[in-house]
Amino acid sequence: MEPLELCNSIRMEFEGVTGSKIPLDAFPDKLQDMVLALSRRENYSLEYTMASLLAAASTAIGNAVNIRIRGGWISSPILYMILVGRPGMGKTPPLDFAFRPIRKRDAKTIKQFKADMEYYDSILESQKGKKDERPPLPPKPILKRTIISDFTPEALIRALDDNPRGVAVYVDEIMGMFNAVNQYSKGQLIEQLLTAFSGKPLDVSRCSMPIPIHIERPFINIVGTMQTTRVHELVDKGYKDNGLLDRIIFVYPSSQEIPDWQMDEDSASSSFEKYSALWEDIINRICEISFISDENNDCTLQNVLNFSTEAGAYFTNWRNELIHKVNQR
Repeated sequence: MEPLELCNSIRMEFEGVTGSKIPLDAFPDKLQDMVLALSRRENYSLEYTMASLLAAASTAIGNAVNIRIRGGWISSPILYMILVGRPGMGKTPPLDFAFRPIRKRDAKTIKQFKADMEYYDSILESQKGKKDERPPLPPKPILKRTIISDFTPEALIRALDDNPRGVAVYVDEIMGMFNAVNQYSKGQLIEQLLTAFSGKPLDVSRCSMPIPIHIERPFINIVGTMQTTRVHELVDKGYKDNGLLDRIIFVYPSSQEIPDWQMDEDSASSSFEKYSALWEDIINRICEISFISDENNDCTLQNVLNFSTEAGAYFTNWRNELIHKVNQR
């Protein structure tokens, strides 16, 4: 057993949680402590928790930071991720924990938007009937929310246009969303998701849109949960043939046993609040990474990171191994 694997195994045994193939060392020490504590005291699955943290961090980054894969190949941290498991496996709680700070930011944004709209409408009302010496109207407020749950494909594009940093489609039991929206849009949503994941521009023109929408670098995350018995529906609907299935990360815990609850501990509540505050601080710091777009908002100007020599070699070897497996089929 490698030293890091041994270290992780010892830490998990000490915390009293089931072993996992996920390398804890991929996370900073404080987050390792948090993941283990949530697993032990809240019965959060290690796999669900770590995947949820990655999805939330990816959403917070959005288009603010990209990475150069090779030459002109620049990629954003877009993730299409579904937590899969039977009922009672606890898929939703880790997701809610990870995305709670972003929801709180959205709630503040919506509250401020409502106040700004009331002010804007009051000025508009006060100018009715006045033909001369009308003061210029302030810019109409724009709602820049990040999490989208109930939407049409058109509403999703409008939300993305208003928030070029990026949005996340977050839906519990996500198969229902695919069924409802895809039936409404006759495949339009799936085409948009495939385009966005590839980093290609989105252009949308509708009769209801007096001005066509052009999004140069779309960022749409997809996050949700699904029962094991419904995974086959994605194949039945042709999502394997059009390539959507290959873009989705399915998170399936190594153990499908539902663990017993631990006895209540005096510090359990304070521990949860401690880690909630820690994660909220991390997400807020990520959200404060500057995001700049040009004056016409046509093309976002990215912070582009380059691989270190070691990381570049690791990524290249990983990709080549996958290609070799594909070629052998």
